[in-house]
Amino acid sequence: MTANILVLVNDGFFETRIQRILSEKGYSFVVAKHLIRSDEARMYRQIIIHASYRITHLFGFIENLILHEKIPIILLCSSVYMGQWRKLNQYLGFSLIDEMKMDAELPLLLSTTDKYAKQMQALMQENKELRNRVGQEKMFNECKNRLIAHGMSEDEAHRYIIKRAMDEKQNKYVMAQKIFQELCDGCLQV
Repeated sequence: MTANILVLVNDGFFETRIQRILSEKGYSFVVAKHLIRSDEARMYRQIIIHASYRITHLFGFIENLILHEKIPIILLCSSVYMGQWRKLNQYLGFSLIDEMKMDAELPLLLSTTDKYAKQMQALMQENKELRNRVGQEKMFNECKNRLIAHGMSEDEAHRYIIKRAMDEKQNKYVMAQKIFQELCDGCLQV
């Protein structure tokens, strides 16, 4: 089973508390005390960072993970240091917990951020599929336009692409790409 949560902490006491909470709730996790890069962080669905974790530009590191990698971050720190992190509260994927309230708040927040992470992953997949579909439709229309430029009507161009796709047992978008390439290479005379 692969870990879904990355825990970044350099304090043994808080490491033990975090491990206990995660284990009791059945979460799979990995504790890293060494410096990690953003590309390493992508492997996890959530990241818990304790204020003891030492990395230069921690604020920028967290902001990058939230904005670019779309990974939910839970930051645990004492209430004395919370002020400097309030700026990140504007981001949906960022949560700040007072380390003294960790036992009560962390399990609830993990449940919420896990749902958020799953929804974000599904939305990113859906976005990718929609972009692909738009690209296919664009290619299909470009192919029709090229056929129209070669003297076909729009209806004839559409039927031509569909008929060739059925004859060659191809997807209409794949066939449009193939016809478009043939038109560009001068192999197809309409």
